[in-house]
Amino acid sequence: MFKFIHIADVHLDTHFYSRDPELRNKLRDSLREAFNRVIDTCIDEKVQGLLIAGDLFDNDKLSFQTEVFLINAFTRLKENNIKVYYATGNHDPGDKNYRANLINWPDNVHLFNDDSVQELEVKHNHQIVAKIVSVGHKSKKEARNLIKDLPAKNTEIPVVGLAHAMVTTASGVDGHDSYLPCTAEDLISKHYNYWALGHIHQAQQVANESIYYCGNLQGRNPKETGEKGGYIVTIDDYGNVEVKFRRFSNIQWNTLEISEMESIKNYQELKDYIIVKIEAFLNSKEFDANQLILRLQLEGRCFLKKSMEIDEDIKQLEEDIKLHLNLLSLEIKANNLLPLVNSRECLEGNHVLSRTVDLILNIKDNQELIDKLLEIKLCNKKLDGKNARLKYILELVEGLEEEALNRMVGEEK
Repeated sequence: MFKFIHIADVHLDTHFYSRDPELRNKLRDSLREAFNRVIDTCIDEKVQGLLIAGDLFDNDKLSFQTEVFLINAFTRLKENNIKVYYATGNHDPGDKNYRANLINWPDNVHLFNDDSVQELEVKHNHQIVAKIVSVGHKSKKEARNLIKDLPAKNTEIPVVGLAHAMVTTASGVDGHDSYLPCTAEDLISKHYNYWALGHIHQAQQVANESIYYCGNLQGRNPKETGEKGGYIVTIDDYGNVEVKFRRFSNIQWNTLEISEMESIKNYQELKDYIIVKIEAFLNSKEFDANQLILRLQLEGRCFLKKSMEIDEDIKQLEEDIKLHLNLLSLEIKANNLLPLVNSRECLEGNHVLSRTVDLILNIKDNQELIDKLLEIKLCNKKLDGKNARLKYILELVEGLEEEALNRMVGEEK
């Protein structure tokens, strides 16, 4: 029997998406905690190996502190007779001048760090229980299909393939560069018992075979949502494979779309409405709110659209909701909101509403109207000269067509 944990795309010391430096530090610390959880699980589950399918860290960002952290973590595994099988990726390539090759790893770590095919026997109690076949990234832009060079299985002993590769038909490939590309057929043709893959940050099984991306260990941005972790894999003496996903990261990113805000007329109503929607979302997924980084995407027509275009107003709403629900972080995106009334529809026909909207939209080209507006006595006494007054007036009427439409059409009865 061969039992191991499969992880990939840890990206230690990576740059996380956030405008808040405190949150970025929390994410950095949380990622290390997740990796320590991997080490603890390896020991608790008494696995024979930890397989890392590339991008353990980002080569140009790796700190000395994290280098020591990794060495200490792998030393803990050594003390428990657990091997580490680590194939380099495009972010942590293994050529002589890159960090993965320069670190003095403990002797229980086997590094697959170049384009040469390596076959490694896994022994337990002096018996061969499996073979690992792997190839690494020598450089940060490996565009060749190296999988084709790997040998097909020719033994009754379980064989595991390990690679940081892009299967062209996998889900989520659009967001990743085509490094070490291959097809599902390339992998299937080797007849391995299990493929431990990295590069795609979305956990998935490929082609209904024992070909798995475990995803990254912790989400780095709003697109990398949901539970993150790795697989505990057991291959029995008959070659049967059991794969169990294990969540290792406490922090999660998620996105929630909220719409139907046409009738909301003030801040309190808006805040209460959004809180109810988030609470229902949290209850449906049993999230730990204080470990959740939530992005709200506001959609559809909204009476308060203009206010939602002001950064200060958005920040106030974010902070109030975040504190109320004890969220780790909240980001509100209102770029898809629409005015309560469709101005284009109102421009059709010859009526007071269409003429009003047309007048507002074309005010810059109506010199007669501009001259009349310049004669109006303004409250702002600091405006000096015709040009300053004109600029101020044009700022006042910016977006006025939406306000006029909302006021003239009124609420539906």
